[in-house]
Amino acid sequence: MAGIGKFFGFGEREYDYGPNVEVESSSFLERLGNACVGLCIGIVLFFVSFGLLGWNEERYIKTWMALDNGRDAYTTAECQPVDNSLTGKLVHISCDLENMHTFSLPEFKENLADFTGIFLEIYAEMYQWEEQKETETKKDKLGGGTQTITRYHYRESWSPTIRDSTFFYNKDYKNPPSFPALPEARQVAPDLRAGSYKLTYDQTNRFSSREELTLLEDRDYTASSTRPPPTVTAANTQLYNDMLWTGDPFNPQIGDVRVKFYGSTATSCSVVAQLTSDGSFEPWPSPYDSDYTVNLFEEGKVSGGTMFDHAEQENTFLMWMLRLLGFLCMWMGLQMFFGPLAIVPDIIPCVGPYLGDMVGCLLCAANCLVATFLSLLTIAIAWVIVRPWVGIPLLCGALVALGIFIAVRCIWGRREEEEEEDDGMTKIPMYQMHQHGY
Repeated sequence: MAGIGKFFGFGEREYDYGPNVEVESSSFLERLGNACVGLCIGIVLFFVSFGLLGWNEERYIKTWMALDNGRDAYTTAECQPVDNSLTGKLVHISCDLENMHTFSLPEFKENLADFTGIFLEIYAEMYQWEEQKETETKKDKLGGGTQTITRYHYRESWSPTIRDSTFFYNKDYKNPPSFPALPEARQVAPDLRAGSYKLTYDQTNRFSSREELTLLEDRDYTASSTRPPPTVTAANTQLYNDMLWTGDPFNPQIGDVRVKFYGSTATSCSVVAQLTSDGSFEPWPSPYDSDYTVNLFEEGKVSGGTMFDHAEQENTFLMWMLRLLGFLCMWMGLQMFFGPLAIVPDIIPCVGPYLGDMVGCLLCAANCLVATFLSLLTIAIAWVIVRPWVGIPLLCGALVALGIFIAVRCIWGRREEEEEEDDGMTKIPMYQMHQHGY
């Protein structure tokens, strides 16, 4: 009887309530109210997706045109000296780096030798509590409400950012509020050059290849009285595995900090940009649309044509990612807009939750199809606006395909109806068969 009662929704739920468990109940009206709020948000998402999809197609086409114009316009220059006759033109260089900077950190001079390169990075982590949670939501078989059970788990781990423990469910797990004082996390060469050409601060910051630096053992360690210490220096750290530790590397405690250092490895770079009068670079405006520019940069020696190939590949990849994002926004918007329809059946006793799940699945599939069609239609219209000679055939093809699909569906449905009518006419009742001697 207990099993039957639970099946029909009359038994008590058996949840394993333990420590760090949060239980929240939502009534049918609360769920419906939240769904109505989601409906409003869904409307916004739905219309935003059209703008995102249209803007993305325009961005892709104009970026592609700028790169196409740049491919025809660029000139490769020698690394030495600066060719002033190319000022104001799109120039490609591929040169060795010069005037690298020597970085010195007085706080860590006993452990870190001076490093000469493009940049120096300091990577610091703190040992902190981490909150993880598992959430389970079950529908009530009576009343249309839900009950959400969240189980929280806590573990210790290293993190490069502060985890704010004031938002933890269990306030007994506390993290330090901030990192100790450290030098700037990334320092770059102030006057880096590629051959005789000056690299801008933005270009210098685009270097990324690096390697971990080997540290020196100084055997002078005095543990700090606080965790974390106010500052991290060579004096209150010890060396292990090319990292500096404020505590015991084999038995870390909450608030311990470890630091490692990285240095650049690049020795050359390639640039495609507009040459300025001072031998530096700036973005080259496209003749097609001056809002779209060419300003390419890569580490190593790369030919101009290869750099444009890479830029076009990046542009295409970004286009597809934004298309996917626009489609997901539209799909999510439709889901949120029709969300109340999946909640209403839950009010029906016993079978309501199952009906609601069924309606939700059907809506999800239908909304996916609608979002797919509208996304494709929006993309086609965007091409019609920006490049009509390409967009119009695409739009006509899409509409023709849609028309063929609808026509085939109508013809098939009509044929099925005619076959059903023919079957009905050919069936002779038994009493008529007896009358005619069959």
